[in-house]
Amino acid sequence: MESKFLKPIHCKHLRFADESIKIAVDIERKILAGGGVRHYECEQELLKDGSRQRDIWGVDWSVFTQEIVFESIINIRPSQNNRSMIIQSN
Repeated sequence: MESKFLKPIHCKHLRFADESIKIAVDIERKILAGGGVRHYECEQELLKDGSRQRDIWGVDWSVFTQEIVFESIINIRPSQNNRSMIIQSN
């Protein structure tokens, strides 16, 4: 079932790393890509689909706990006042 808020875009090879799924979310277009070994791979899928890098943020989704962890290297953006791998709210 497709969410009315997020349209999924899937990476070519779904992989599980440490029981979590790497996901990149375009917060403006409300779409996501998931399943790469690194968040970067999912980010690249979104960029190829027309997303802007400044709108893409990385998260992990735990398969077992069903929790989302808002932490990724692609989230380090001093130009957007996010100096951490953890997404800082403004």
